[in-house]
This record gives sequence, C-alpha cells and structure tokens, in this order.
Amino acid sequence: MKLKFRLMVVCAIFAAILTAVPAGAATLGVDFSSPGSQVGESLWSLGYQFIANNAVSVVALGTFDYLQDGLVGPQQVGLWDASHTLLASTFVDNSDPLQGFWRFNAISPISLVAGATYYVASQGGEGYTWNTSGFTVDPNITFVQDAWHYNGNTSNSPLAFPDATDNLAGFFGGNIELSSASATPEPSSFALFGLGMAVIGLVRRRLSR
Repeated sequence: MKLKFRLMVVCAIFAAILTAVPAGAATLGVDFSSPGSQVGESLWSLGYQFIANNAVSVVALGTFDYLQDGLVGPQQVGLWDASHTLLASTFVDNSDPLQGFWRFNAISPISLVAGATYYVASQGGEGYTWNTSGFTVDPNITFVQDAWHYNGNTSNSPLAFPDATDNLAGFFGGNIELSSASATPEPSSFALFGLGMAVIGLVRRRLSR
C-alpha cells in the first residue's frame, strides 16, 4: 500500500510540473481603461494599422461592443498585410463572450513577421468609439494610426480594406488577440517530462516485484 501511495504522489507531482509550464496567455493588441465617445451604427470598416515588434501570432480577431450590451449583428473582422492581402477573417457575434469592451472569435493562428506592417478592421453596423482614456498597446506591436474605409452602409460583407486614416489614436472598431506561445515544447519541458516518466517507471517496477 505504501508503494501504491508513493506512485500516486509521484503522478500528482508530475502532473503539477507539467501544468506549471507557461502556456503563453493571449493578450489584446490594443485596449483602454474606458471608451471615449461612443457612436452608433458604423458605416465604415474601422480599425488600425500596426507594426509587429516580435514574431508573435494573432490567435483571434475581435470587435468593439458598443455600450457592451451585445452586437447589433455579426461583425466581420479582417487582418491584412501591407500589400492589402487578406490573411484571415472571421465573424464575431453575441455567442462570443464579452472581454471588457470587446468580443473575440478564435482563428487559425497567423504568424506575424517582426518589422512588418499589418491592418485590422471590422464592419457590420456596430457602434464604435474614439478619443478613449487609458489607451494601452501590447509590447509585441507598435500602434501606428487609425485605419478605415467608408462603406456607406452597415453590411458586414464584402469585407473592405481600411485604406484611409485621420492620423488619430484610433476609431474602434476591430482588434486582435496575440499569443507568443511556441507550439514546440521548450527543452526544459522535455527534460521534466523525461524525468517524470523515469520516476514513474521505477516505482511501477518496484510494485511488480
């Protein structure tokens, strides 16, 4: 019984070690402590231009939820590179949980190239904000300026590249969620895994005698 108990303890420790390895939590590209002016029924594709400071991944695209009371309908959000190539798009709706002032929908991760320029924008008639307070930017990117395209209607499709700017701190609009987590385990993770398996194997051999 003592050996069985020891095996259980070893397994528990091993599991704790594995779960202690950092997972690289996702963070917002931009955020603010409070919205500024909130205006309803956007007729634009609204977002911002940014530069990747590091090789990170965009794991979700999102949109500002006007008054944080639910979207008027699905909003389409796009991510483009500097050549206006659409890298990813998704529809965000009220089934996506509210995260502060935003709603995000996960996408297949898009790897950003350090030093490259990108654009994100959303459209679909949802209200937007500008002149925000407590504006913050994820250190993995550099915020350049607002980016928009006038659609003249509230449709969420076809998605329009935000080809104009007012050189402001942004009309929001679209946003990104970033993760710097590596898909390949670090060498230390492999070492911990090997050590744990070796200990479990040793205890099991003693139990079988």
